[in-house]
Amino acid sequence: LYSILRSNDYDYDVYGRGFSFEHMHRQDFGVTLKANRRLLLVAAPFADYGNRGDVDLREHFDSNGVHNEGLGKGKVYAFFSQPHVQVVTLQSDEIISFGSFRLKFDNNLGVVDDLSDIIACDSTAEAFKAALEKMSTIGEVEVERFESFDMNSNPNAYKIRWRVSFISSVADNQPPFVPIWHGSGCNDCSELKVSVLSKVPPNIIVQTTQSHEKYTQEAVIQPRDITSTDFLGSSLALDGMQAVIGSMHSAAKTRTTWDFETGDLSGWEQTGDAFRYQPTYGDNSKHRAVYEGYGNEASKSSGDPQSSRLVGRYYVGSFEKRPSSLESYQSPDNTFPLGNFQGDEPTGTLTSDPFIILGNKISFLIGGGCNALTVYVELLVDGFPSLRETGKCSERMHKVS
Repeated sequence: LYSILRSNDYDYDVYGRGFSFEHMHRQDFGVTLKANRRLLLVAAPFADYGNRGDVDLREHFDSNGVHNEGLGKGKVYAFFSQPHVQVVTLQSDEIISFGSFRLKFDNNLGVVDDLSDIIACDSTAEAFKAALEKMSTIGEVEVERFESFDMNSNPNAYKIRWRVSFISSVADNQPPFVPIWHGSGCNDCSELKVSVLSKVPPNIIVQTTQSHEKYTQEAVIQPRDITSTDFLGSSLALDGMQAVIGSMHSAAKTRTTWDFETGDLSGWEQTGDAFRYQPTYGDNSKHRAVYEGYGNEASKSSGDPQSSRLVGRYYVGSFEKRPSSLESYQSPDNTFPLGNFQGDEPTGTLTSDPFIILGNKISFLIGGGCNALTVYVELLVDGFPSLRETGKCSERMHKVS
């Protein structure tokens, strides 16, 4: 069971001194870890650091990240080790109505004749587990119980099976249980009784169905809104299948992109489909007809284009349909031409991460529709609406504080 544990992101390069030096990519794998039964969580706070190579290749040049400690986001890796499993089967051709038995190891970890407590013939999984864990060399086990009566299964139509998983055992070889019962090595066991119609005496067999396996990576844990220097995995807690993962550098730090210059909606939670193609690249409304135009009566009837007066490359306009390119946030998606739009039919909401206002005011730019009941920007303070603003029926954005 003991082996070197590595994640699927483990990487190093070989270069220098005649390609004899191994240069490890620092991820701080193993800086914190937690185990529960056969589950093991291992943190690597500098993982996802911007590897410039391929983890499956040994490059002969420096493919490490530029600054792993500063750019690494962090990951937590979940490993699992399959335990030894044995199945204990009590069987006969008729239902076994009474009696008991024991299980023992002839020689395990230097202990001879390690005996379980008395086990009833109809023992529950919980009672079976308790009886086994009285043995001095067994540690913790997990027990499942199955009962069946199949008239077509001769000669043993009646069977009770207990599936035993050796949770604590890390030995390469787990000796099989040796069953003993009344008339077969156990003097203090009650006789196993069946009906007078029985032609097959009760018997017990033990089968090994699974040997333990080395720990293998089963999953990677990383939140969707993680960012560089979060130090994910700086602390870990594990209770059963529930994990609490510390990310000390992300505390109280909003992920929201306020100016949308990342070309996406990082830190914003959306519902519906109104914001599916947001943010909008460039001054898109300047290159399309506007629903009522702007200015004099003639321009209103003609729908002359209007500038949104955006700052930077991007803004959010739910009427628009000109998102960023998937290849580069610095350019638009050429699938959607300049002036392209989706209209007012889509609906939805866009909500930022919680944030702290440092000062006594907050400012933003807003334009577009002017129905304060259906299209608006709203500031929530401690979850309660405190300010609502809408546009002026013009694409031109104005500042609101």
